[in-house]
Amino acid sequence: MIDRELLEKKLERYKRLFSSETGTLLITRTTTWGTEQSGYIPLEDYDLPRQWKEYMHSTIKRHESVWKNRTIDDDLLPSINPFYGIAEHSSFFGGSVSYGGDTSYHHPILKSLDEISTLQIEENNPHYKMLLDSMAYLQECKHETNLIPSLRGAESPLDIANAIRGNNLFLDMYDREDDVHNLLDKCSDALLWNLENQISRVDAIDGGIITGFGIWMPGRSVGHISEDTSSMCSSDMYERYGLPYTQKVLNHYEGVLVHIHGLGAHILPQLCSMKNLLVVQIEADPNQPTPLEIFKSNEKILRDKIIMMRLEAKEYYDNRDFLQDKRTILQIAPSCMDEAQELVSCVRAMHK
Repeated sequence: MIDRELLEKKLERYKRLFSSETGTLLITRTTTWGTEQSGYIPLEDYDLPRQWKEYMHSTIKRHESVWKNRTIDDDLLPSINPFYGIAEHSSFFGGSVSYGGDTSYHHPILKSLDEISTLQIEENNPHYKMLLDSMAYLQECKHETNLIPSLRGAESPLDIANAIRGNNLFLDMYDREDDVHNLLDKCSDALLWNLENQISRVDAIDGGIITGFGIWMPGRSVGHISEDTSSMCSSDMYERYGLPYTQKVLNHYEGVLVHIHGLGAHILPQLCSMKNLLVVQIEADPNQPTPLEIFKSNEKILRDKIIMMRLEAKEYYDNRDFLQDKRTILQIAPSCMDEAQELVSCVRAMHK
């Protein structure tokens, strides 16, 4: 059963973070040392979408085991959402999906930009319907599981276009600019449709919503929207083909969490110019500066955003002075229970 008093304390810390100029929240990525994978069966071992309910049973059981044994008073919320890879973010446009590597892939379906007019949302596409059915199922089970159903998240219009057109999209940007804009306009409408479908299947929590990262955001917010394709185009190209269409979506919400990769950090000036962007989640990439290094080198650009990032415990301790006057949500993987307890104490002491 959810400890309501503990949950309310966590939510109060989120509210303070979003309403103040400084603050740090901590999410310990490993606190039960082994129970996270108890009974875990890889996504690709299921016959999806046919066996979606069996997969959700396994997911619920695993989450219940984690939260039963979770004793760290950090800021991760006891939430749950379906995860079927990344194909669910664009499969509503039709086409084939494959599962492997514990994720999924939506194979490009737009062979030519001449076919844009034929591109239609398939409301009953089995791979996308699986996502919505799973979200509805989690709502049905919430009183038995004591886990709060949350948003799954989605891809930006540029990411959706890349998924359905493939990497030919980058040549199209030079050769058929008007057609690319038409495609992105259609993708932004599809993203709004996807997000609204998800919002209708989760509950408002204390005047806000819980995102797919297990964090609370105030008002009519959404999270996350991924901007992964920014890693493969210049900042100028992103300003032309990414920013206007993501902004079109952000205009519909009070706050949005956007996810980028370290390799796409060059778009931060454009990204942070967007209205209603509240949280920037920076994901680590191999052979790139760490998220913390990216934060430090873009401090002025990011000064009015909440930054969510993974970092090592040593990075946190070595950079407490820098983090002191910032707003951050830190994802740290402690090596043991004692280190986890120490991290919680330090973060709490930083912002009493």
